[in-house]
Amino acid sequence: MHALWAIKKMNLEHLAPDLKNQLQQDFSWWENYYPPGLEILPVDLRQPIEKSLNKNLEVMKDFNELTKINLF
Repeated sequence: MHALWAIKKMNLEHLAPDLKNQLQQDFSWWENYYPPGLEILPVDLRQPIEKSLNKNLEVMKDFNELTKINLF
């Protein structure tokens, strides 16, 4: 997923023609963070990581983008 996002973000689609179908998808959600993911962190790390995330990233508002992604 990260590789697909990076290829698209850096406009390098021409270097990966075999990924043309996968690169048609919108990966803008990849630049946001998934709040329920904080639940898997150890309690003592949760707050500082969440603080850093809030400082540097937007909260993912629509979780459907994450769950409906199709890599095939």
